[in-house]
Amino acid sequence: MRVSAYRKIVIGCAVYDLVATTALAVPILVPMIVSLFESLDHALRFDTNFISPDPTTIFLINLAGCSVVIWALVRLRMPSVRLGRFDALYRGMIVLCQIWAVLHGATPLLLGVSVVLLGMAALELLPVSEATEIADARSTRISA
Repeated sequence: MRVSAYRKIVIGCAVYDLVATTALAVPILVPMIVSLFESLDHALRFDTNFISPDPTTIFLINLAGCSVVIWALVRLRMPSVRLGRFDALYRGMIVLCQIWAVLHGATPLLLGVSVVLLGMAALELLPVSEATEIADARSTRISA
C-alpha cells in the first residue's frame, strides 16, 4: 500500500475516534452516555447491573475522553505510518481492557466496540511499501 492510502486510513480512524469519544470529554454528558448504554443493554436483554457514575469516575472518563480527542487531533494534523502503528497498539490495549471489563461484569456491548476497534487496528497494521514508509517518516518529524 502507498503511504497516501495509508494516511487516509489514519485520518478515518481519527475521525471515528472524535465522533465516538468527544462526548466523553464533557462531564455533563457522561451520565447520559452511561444511561444510553444501560438502555441498549437492557433492550438486548443482557441485564447488566449499571451504577450511576460518581464524580471521580466521571473525571476518569473525562480524562480518557480528553486524551483520545487530543490523540485524534494529532493524527488528523500529522497522519503517518508511525502514528498509525502506535494507534493500532493503542486500540489493541483498549480491546484487552474491554475484554477484562466484560469478564468482570461490564456490559457485553463493549465487545461490539471491540470488533470495530480490532477492524481499525487491522487496517492500521496493513503493510506499507518500505520506500514510501521511509519518506513518510522523514516528512512527519515533529518540529517545534
